[in-house]
Amino acid sequence: MLRSLASATIFICGAFNIKGAPPPEPRWSVVFPNIDRVQPLAIQGDRLICWTSIESRFELMSVGLDGQIKWRRPDIFVYPTLAMDKTGNIYFQNSSELVALDKDNQVLWKYELWRGGSRFPPVMTSGDSQLFSLSHLRTYGPQVENRLYLVKLSNAGEPSLYNEISYLAGDQNTYLWHGALAATKSGRLYCAANSVLKAFDETGRLLWEYGLYPVQPCAPAVDAAGVIYVQTRDSLIAVDANGKTRWRTVVDPPVLQSIWDCPASIAGDRIYASWPSLLCCLTRSGAIVWKKNYYMQSQPRIASDGSLYLCCVDQGLTCLICTDGNGNEKWRTFSVNGPMILGEDGTVYVGVANTLHALKGAAPGPHPWPMEGASATRHNVAMGSGFIETSVVGGRFAATASAEGVDVATLETSTDFHTWTPATDLDLTYNRRVKDQEVEIVPKKFFRLKEAK
Repeated sequence: MLRSLASATIFICGAFNIKGAPPPEPRWSVVFPNIDRVQPLAIQGDRLICWTSIESRFELMSVGLDGQIKWRRPDIFVYPTLAMDKTGNIYFQNSSELVALDKDNQVLWKYELWRGGSRFPPVMTSGDSQLFSLSHLRTYGPQVENRLYLVKLSNAGEPSLYNEISYLAGDQNTYLWHGALAATKSGRLYCAANSVLKAFDETGRLLWEYGLYPVQPCAPAVDAAGVIYVQTRDSLIAVDANGKTRWRTVVDPPVLQSIWDCPASIAGDRIYASWPSLLCCLTRSGAIVWKKNYYMQSQPRIASDGSLYLCCVDQGLTCLICTDGNGNEKWRTFSVNGPMILGEDGTVYVGVANTLHALKGAAPGPHPWPMEGASATRHNVAMGSGFIETSVVGGRFAATASAEGVDVATLETSTDFHTWTPATDLDLTYNRRVKDQEVEIVPKKFFRLKEAK
């Protein structure tokens, strides 16, 4: 049954170019007749924020979780990335301009990045009261000069910082490659630029630099304990909050491509790191669990049952692949526009040409921030994370824990990583040892920290 709207058509079953087992049936699909492609970016409460293109023109569009269009903002030059605060306000770079919108598409403020924009979204810290962005200036003369700046504004758009954080000069082929910012709830900022990982506090002060290995220019992944994960061409590295190497795992064979912008993803006790032709699943201690030859295009999305949703390239087409927790393919569909969004109820949102599909997923998403790029764990303490020391004495299990920026957390136990039962409350202060918490040890019992809301 078709239902016509002013600017779209909603139908229940959509057509997919599939291979192998078919994808799940759509809950709904929306066709937008006057655009070329649509890509979901983020879930904003009861709606989706999408990026669309019409020939060489772009727009942002808000679509309800029932497929109804809420609003459209045409004629923008935004890359398909954005940031969002807890109230639903949206922040993005439009060319060299930072723009803030409320959830109803009203402009809150604009700020000109007068030294130049970047293709990455801003990030939020300090309970969403501070906004940080990158600004990239490239000038030409006897030599090409590249400067990267860290910009700080209040959530009202008032600037307070515009500091140069990286510089590189050379011939016409010299570029200062850098990734997106990553921010923690406690105010730490991380950026990989010119093959070096840099750490800053909220005042913009450089805390340390990590350059033991040439770091790839992508957003670092940061877990709830403050451990930072970065990639090189052939390895994944865990760096502690003081800039020291915890471990480094080399993938085999090495990946030869020199530039790769796809941050690692953290879910439970697993880390998923990808290279152009390889997806690796690792433990929190850096041991490789499995490797698969998927030609990844973005971070995997991980459901609570361990299912992975991968945006890959196959036969020259971008496809969405769903796998089990061991990376074994369950189904795929071709010709998707880019990465999908996984909702908290398990719905999979994906664009195919000018159609937005809402598929019935296998399990809910792990946290309420299923966005591409930075700050992916900002409202979640993942299972197994936060522990910095564990021991068993006299048949009792003891854990010393720390979770960055989290005031109160619950220690939960599970035997299957799916059903969790609270054990006790922990009062946590970042970077400070807290009293040991003792619970009876049970064979094959697992533990995680869950942030108390």
